[in-house]
Amino acid sequence: MPTFCSLEKKFDHAILSFGSDKQNALSSDLLNQMIEKIHSLDNDETIKLIVLQSSGEKTFCAGADLSELLSIRTEQEGTAFFSLFARLSLAIRKSPHFILVKVQGKAVGGAVGIIAAADYAIVSEATQFRLSELINGIGPFVVGPAITRKMGL
Repeated sequence: MPTFCSLEKKFDHAILSFGSDKQNALSSDLLNQMIEKIHSLDNDETIKLIVLQSSGEKTFCAGADLSELLSIRTEQEGTAFFSLFARLSLAIRKSPHFILVKVQGKAVGGAVGIIAAADYAIVSEATQFRLSELINGIGPFVVGPAITRKMGL
């Protein structure tokens, strides 16, 4: 399955779907498309709800695209890449529309931040959450604020 990000408007809601052949991992291109599509609805008063969903059945989102992450060579490249996760969280949080995330299967790293930034999430019984940054000795600094806002310290 190729990487995709689509937006479908219905009568009073929109469905933002994304996916990639890497367990729906988020590349900078996919993150930019998601941010753009959420912002494109900001002034649409006919839309009351945005449903955010991914493809497949076993993994909602594997977080950052590891091949892109491993290609980062400079601090500026790293800052630019991780800033996209922060920008997506802000786009979700500041949207004037109610945002519902449909979660199936695994949600890793940045995916947990997306879920925490949303107004509401519906998860399957098979859903598992993991902050993979912690395993690698890195704090979840980008998604941490959204998670803390939902759960508290």
